[in-house]
Amino acid sequence: MRVIAAAAVALLLTLVPLVAEAQVPSPFMDGEELLEGLEAWESSWRSLLSDRTLDSAVAFGFVAGVADALDEEAFCLPRGVTRTRIKDVVLQYLREQPDAGDRRASRLTIDALQAAFPCKP
Repeated sequence: MRVIAAAAVALLLTLVPLVAEAQVPSPFMDGEELLEGLEAWESSWRSLLSDRTLDSAVAFGFVAGVADALDEEAFCLPRGVTRTRIKDVVLQYLREQPDAGDRRASRLTIDALQAAFPCKP
């Protein structure tokens, strides 16, 4: 019994770092990930049991976080604008950018929000 337990522990110690390493994401989201996540957010409402629900929530939260962090610095959100409206603006912008997959998600989000909600001088 101890031999089997030791073998199981050894196997786990060998496999866990490999699995963990393969799943470690880049610290930065790119435009392709953001576009996929936002599109998954829209489609996940049709199926709450979707595999993509987590990805969609991450993308939605990412956009909301950028908007919250840079409002009145990089762009000026109108009073009462909803997170859903902000998501829609970014999603539309991403769909119109043929090179979005190669650009940083944060830069794309900022550019989309600056275009839609410029600060008045």
